[in-house]
Amino acid sequence: MPAGGADPFVNYQYQTDARNAGDRTNQLNTFKSTNSRSFEADSFINAIAKAGFDAEEGSALLRQAVQTYTAGATYPTNNLPSPQAVQFASALKMVAQIVTTIPDANLLYVQMGGFDHHSEEIGTTADNFTDKTKGQHATLLKALSLGVKTFYDDMAAHGLADNVVLMTFSEFGRRPNENASHGTDHGTASDLFVIGNAVHGGTLYGEQPSLTDLDSARNLKFKVDFREVYATILNKWLGADAGSILSSQFKDSNVGFLG
Repeated sequence: MPAGGADPFVNYQYQTDARNAGDRTNQLNTFKSTNSRSFEADSFINAIAKAGFDAEEGSALLRQAVQTYTAGATYPTNNLPSPQAVQFASALKMVAQIVTTIPDANLLYVQMGGFDHHSEEIGTTADNFTDKTKGQHATLLKALSLGVKTFYDDMAAHGLADNVVLMTFSEFGRRPNENASHGTDHGTASDLFVIGNAVHGGTLYGEQPSLTDLDSARNLKFKVDFREVYATILNKWLGADAGSILSSQFKDSNVGFLG
């Protein structure tokens, strides 16, 4: 999600030719007219036209709805405590704007980059990269913590805290051993945080992977398949059929943190 600025949803609208700004209405009407013509029902062009028309209509409704939002918490600004914290919290604020004004919106995600730590993951040159309260990773974890806390406070202020569950996920893990650049390389396992009033929190679900029993590539051997976590969310929170979305192997998966 693009975030920040006076109007973070500025790109969530049909983009017309800026060279002819005074002609926006005509350009928009032409687009709607072109994409609302009758095409053969099962044709590819009909699907494309309908998707384009619905996208424009949906973005207009979104922009109209979020105008009624009032923040229930104070989100960080001015690059404090870090640019990453402001960017992540601003993206979560956009989610708050949507879920508080559009009840049908029930599955959204934001991105937070920077965790691909191949070098200088922890500490600084001053402490010879040993101070775990400093460095790239500490900055990112603080940003994650602050963003989630502010978003949760916002949901609580709107009476929606019981209706929201947050889950973190990543496309890769990290290796357990440090490399020569004071960082860690791509691995096979990682942790997932699941946050919300409905979560049975405060505990680690699944067996802790061994730091001494590694695979042939020196990676951790994960103990819980990430699809089991997804299946738990699908079955216990979203009311979906995990088996049809993932596979029958995970149909009845329940890690235990919900329900």
